Amino acid sequence: MILLGALIEKIYSKNYIDVIKQEIIAPSKMDRTLFQNYSEVLKQDDFEVGLPYKINEDGKVETRELSNTEKVLIPLAAGGQFSCAEDLFKFDRTLYSQQILDKQHLDKMIEKQSKTQWPNSYFGLGVVIENADQSIEGAGHGGCDNVYYNHFKKQDLTLIITSIEGYANKEYSKNVFEIAEKIKIILFEQ
Repeated sequence: MILLGALIEKIYSKNYIDVIKQEIIAPSKMDRTLFQNYSEVLKQDDFEVGLPYKINEDGKVETRELSNTEKVLIPLAAGGQFSCAEDLFKFDRTLYSQQILDKQHLDKMIEKQSKTQWPNSYFGLGVVIENADQSIEGAGHGGCDNVYYNHFKKQDLTLIITSIEGYANKEYSKNVFEIAEKIKIILFEQ
């Protein structure tokens, strides 16, 4: 992904963030998506940011310190962006209404390219195609273990689940995907 970001900068002769803002953020009207590390996001006064918390031995809520993982700046093309479910949905609607990519390129993006390690799943171009060859085939991306995003093209249905704590605590990220599976059973009566 870092190499892809460098190629984008070379092709556009612009900073990666500026290209993404121009080509994706602005057309999608994603006004709550940021390009900063977690420590910097917490300094933003004009955004509501939820910081994970813990309950101490006395039963009182305490703010949890940021983990070392959250303090590092992930190279932007490989992470470092922060968004919310609403903005992800705006992106989804813009993408699938062909305002970002035309039909030919969108179809190529969600075409099965190679098998993944997960059952009945394939890599597309920047997405994972799950439930391949089934009526509930969907294309999406998990994003740093704390987001489940999938668009089910045949149903024109999008499922987005986010977790503040997922990146720092693998148990929570596991739950995001378990919750997604349970919701899919309800939605699609599997």
